[in-house]
This record gives sequence, structure tokens and C-alpha cells, in this order.
Amino acid sequence: MLVLVLAACAPTRRETLRIVFSPAPGIDSATAIAAYGGVIAELEEKLGVDVEMQTTTEYAAVVEALANGTADMARLGGMPYIQAHEQIGVEPLVREINPEGIAECHGIIIGRPGIWDEPFTFNQLKGKTMAFPDIGSTSGYLSNVVNMKENGIELDDLAEYGFLGSHPAVLEAVVAGSVDAGGTNDWRTNLAVSQGAGVPGEDFVILATTPPIPMNCWGVRADMDSRLKERVRNALLSLSDEAFAGCDQVKGFVPGADSDYDYVRVLMEEGLVE
Repeated sequence: MLVLVLAACAPTRRETLRIVFSPAPGIDSATAIAAYGGVIAELEEKLGVDVEMQTTTEYAAVVEALANGTADMARLGGMPYIQAHEQIGVEPLVREINPEGIAECHGIIIGRPGIWDEPFTFNQLKGKTMAFPDIGSTSGYLSNVVNMKENGIELDDLAEYGFLGSHPAVLEAVVAGSVDAGGTNDWRTNLAVSQGAGVPGEDFVILATTPPIPMNCWGVRADMDSRLKERVRNALLSLSDEAFAGCDQVKGFVPGADSDYDYVRVLMEEGLVE
């Protein structure tokens, strides 16, 4: 989770933009911060401020910071963005571009090869074991659970299901045969495959795919000064490819809008998420 905090400072000192985020499970803080080194450097140059990055594991603290005015911007997935928008009026500035060069992804259900009839039907999930990244994952959990519900399968129809903490962990569990199926998304699976995590068709198969889901947004408080919003938006949109050289999950930004997340709202309604 990324948060951009504009700290008050003396007129003779440069302002400081403090970015706080939650690294993916298994990634230590130093490694995660280093991945955004190029982004930090270019933002400092474009905005004329110092940029500091810190890590946190508490999403609630991020929302609280936005609500009490000590934070100005947050990196938010689909579900958290909508919740923050409804609670405190957060507005999206930009949407992330993933390593495949697009600002959207698809939820997918993957499975161990050799145990599914062709063509696949959702009814085959009954009595199977299944893993998800996290209950707060829009693409890994929510989209796939709604896809299952729309095709007549409830979580209670599974023999067992659980949460493994990350998308790569879901792929690893399916490849290892620890579970029969897993909910994840396409670009994270493709990234893991490119890093040697498994061979499609041999180590796992894709059973089902959802409609497109918007990538994470970087959103700001509604009461942020409009000129500052535009400065930050323009700086993010104009970052060079080199700024993302050390980051394997984000490769740029496109302009963001609240309507980008209308499909996620539908998913939340169908999945009964408040």
C-alpha cells in the first residue's frame, strides 16, 4: 500500500513527500524500497521536493492517515479504493500499467493438470481444494469467487479453501499439488512463469478467466489542493521507463477515473462486500 504524505516544513526547507507502502509477503522492506529508487529520484526532480519511502503492514493506518489529513495519496487496489472513496471521498489520479503494458488484468482460476474433464465446467470444482492470495484481493479472490457464484459454485461446495498471502504462493501451491485449484490473476502468473515458477499446460492449466479488472490506482483526498493534484498527476504520468527499471510490478501510469472501477463495484455487490 503506497501513501504519499505532504509534511509541513519551514519555508527555508524543501518539502518532503513521504511514501508509505506495504511490501508483498516475503519481500523485506529494504528490497521493496530499493525497487522504487528510480521513481523516487524522478519524482524529486519533477516536483522539487524530497521523497522518503517507509513501509507499513497496516492498511487501516493508511485509511486513517488519509482521513485525518496527514496523508495525501495512497496506492489502492480496486476494493480498497472503492471503500476509501465511499468513506472519505478519495479520488484516483492515475492507474498503474503492469509489466504486460496494460492498465488492466483478468482474474483466473488455475488448476493441477490431468484432473479436469474437457471442456472445463465449474461443477468440477465441487469437492476440490482451492487457494486464494488474500480475502482483500480484487483479482485473485473477489473476481474469481463471483465468477464461481455466477456459474453455480459457492465456496461451501469446495472440500476446503484457504488464503496463502500472495499470488505467487497460489501458483506454487497448484504446481506442487498442494491444492487442486487456485484463484489468481493473469499478469502475476505470467510474471512468475517468466521467472521459472512453472510451465503452462505442464505444471498448471488455466480453467476460467474473468472480464478485465482495472489495475491499482494512486488516489488522493478530495480536499487536496487542485494545483497540487495536477502537479503530482503530471509528474507520475511523465515518469520515464528508466524510473521503473528496478520495479517488476509497475511499469508506468495512465490517467485514472472513478468510473474505471465500476466493474469492481459490481463485483463487490455480487460478492456481498461492504
